[in-house]
Amino acid sequence: GQQRHGTAMASLILHGDLSGQPTSLQRPVYVRPIFIPSLDFNNRINEVTPDDELLVDLVHRSVRRIKEGDGDDGPAAPSVKIINLSFGNRFQPFDRDLSPLARLLDWLSWKYGVLFLVSAGNITDDIRISVPANQWQAISPEQLRGETLRAMRDSQVERRPLSPAEAVNVVTVGAVHADDAAIPVPDQRVDLLGGLRLPSPLSTVASGYNRAVKPEVLFPGGRQLYHAPVGNGADPARFAAVQTLKPPGQKVAWPGQGPMELGRTVFSRGTSNATALGTRCAAQTYEHLQELKAAPGGEQLDEE
Repeated sequence: GQQRHGTAMASLILHGDLSGQPTSLQRPVYVRPIFIPSLDFNNRINEVTPDDELLVDLVHRSVRRIKEGDGDDGPAAPSVKIINLSFGNRFQPFDRDLSPLARLLDWLSWKYGVLFLVSAGNITDDIRISVPANQWQAISPEQLRGETLRAMRDSQVERRPLSPAEAVNVVTVGAVHADDAAIPVPDQRVDLLGGLRLPSPLSTVASGYNRAVKPEVLFPGGRQLYHAPVGNGADPARFAAVQTLKPPGQKVAWPGQGPMELGRTVFSRGTSNATALGTRCAAQTYEHLQELKAAPGGEQLDEE
C-alpha cells in the first residue's frame, strides 16, 4: 500500500492514461524502486530516497545491476534500452554547475548506451498574480491565463530544473496541462489555464546547463487545479495547488487498501506522469524499430 509512485508510473508506461483507450505495451517493465516510505509530522506517508546512503551510489548500483549485475548476481535486465527516472530532488534545484547525480547519468548514458528520460520536477509553490484578491473573479479567463503565465515567467529563479534534470545526455520531460479525464463538475477549484494545452503551472521555466533548453520535450501531465484565494483583501491573489486523488488528472493504477485489491485507480498529475508517457512513447518507437529490422534492408539496424 505504500508503493504508490512506482505503481502509478508503471501504469502510465504500460497502459497510458486509463481514462482513454490506449493499447498496452507487450514487453514487461523492470522496476527498481529507489523510494522508501517515510512518516511526516502530520502522520502522512511520503515516499523519499533513503537518508542512510548516497543517492548517487544508489542510482549507480541500480543501473549497474540492470546492465552488469551486482555482486554475485548477474544482470537483471541487460536488454534494457530505456530508463525512466520520474524523480527530482527539490532540495537541489539547478544552479550553474551540474549536480553529481546529473554527471552520473551523463556517464551511465555513455557507458551503457541507454536513453534516460528524467522529469523536470514539480514546482508546487503558490502562484501569485498582480490582480488583487478581491478582484480576481472579475477578470476574464483570458486575462487570468495571461496573469498566470506572467507569474510563472517572473518566478523563474524559483522554477529551475530539479536535479538531475539538468543532465546533458538525458531527455528531460516537462508537463503539459492536459489529460483524458472527463471535464469535472464545476466546484470551488480554479483552472488557471482554462483547460488549454499550455505548459503546466507545475512546470519549470528556467534553462539548463550553459542556458541549454530544459526541458527538451513536453508530454501531458494532467490538469492541475488550484484553491481560490482566501479573503477579500487588496493584496495580490495567491492560488495554492490542490492536492487530491480526484479528477481531473491522469487515471493510473494505485496500491489497494485491502488484500488482493488489484483494481484500484486514482487521478494523478505532474512531470513524473509526463516522463512516464515519454518513456511509453520511446518504448513504442523501439518496438517499431524492431519491426523495421524484419523489413527489407532491416539488417542495417544493429543493436547500437
